[in-house]
Amino acid sequence: MTNYKNLFAIIIAMFTASMCQAQSASSIAKKIQVGINIEGAFPTGDFSQAYSFGIGGSVMGRYALSDKANLTASLGYLTFSGKSISETVDEGDDETQTETFKVPAFHGVPLRLGANYLISGPLFIQGEIGASFMKGGTAFLYAPGIGARFSNLEVEVKYEGWSKNGTLSFGGIRVGYFF
Repeated sequence: MTNYKNLFAIIIAMFTASMCQAQSASSIAKKIQVGINIEGAFPTGDFSQAYSFGIGGSVMGRYALSDKANLTASLGYLTFSGKSISETVDEGDDETQTETFKVPAFHGVPLRLGANYLISGPLFIQGEIGASFMKGGTAFLYAPGIGARFSNLEVEVKYEGWSKNGTLSFGGIRVGYFF
């Protein structure tokens, strides 16, 4: 008899869960937004010695937890152009030679998970963590930011760091449009 009670309880639980899911599927869809972003990046610290401006884009999903709080996920691509660097080489006998070379571009594919919260009017704060996939391996990513949301348009200013045997960091700006 106990087996039948357990089976009956499992069937009731599955039926209840499926009814809840059927009723909430449309409300969940209303809480999800998808957007596209254009991103600009300005290297800081040691990273700025070899690389100049970075540009890229991303696709972002947003899930509304409430009127003010959202969970976010994004996948993007950033490329940083390399600088021309001159080095002076000491060849002995008080002779030096200056060599100039171009640093190759640096590319990364950041995968970010985060949350944002509307603090007042259109202003929000956002925090993201994740991974950046790049030549030479994968780096831990973190990115705190502040932004403003105007209907479907969003603008964010942030600091982002990619840590792996040191940190590549940059200030960034993201402009996004959500559908």
